[in-house]
Amino acid sequence: GRGGGGRGGSRGGGAGPPSLYVIRSPIVYFANVALVALQDGRQAAADVLLLRTGSATATRLAITRSLLNTLKQIILSVAFVFLTYADAFTVFKGVGTLSTVLVARRLLGSGEALSRRELACGLLILAGIT
Repeated sequence: GRGGGGRGGSRGGGAGPPSLYVIRSPIVYFANVALVALQDGRQAAADVLLLRTGSATATRLAITRSLLNTLKQIILSVAFVFLTYADAFTVFKGVGTLSTVLVARRLLGSGEALSRRELACGLLILAGIT
């Protein structure tokens, strides 16, 4: 097959790369909260934990980014079923790059532009695996 073996999980019975990738997100989130607590105190850590940014716009953008990243992780998990690890991550990064720029352009207006060079690179990444 195209996947080479070990696509759905690990060979040794532990967590495979897809599981580790999904588990990493909350670990990094709480590690960030802990670092803020050590550096800036308890109140600042509570603000980070609860996404209190001091700006309604910044909070909406942070939540939008989180939801889009969750959607990309779900797509990545599905891609692992049909593609090799390398191809799945390539699609994930290519789609992630293009969607980030397009969403930023939509949310931030003309201040964020998608250059022809960026578009070409994203399309080449996706075309390279087909």
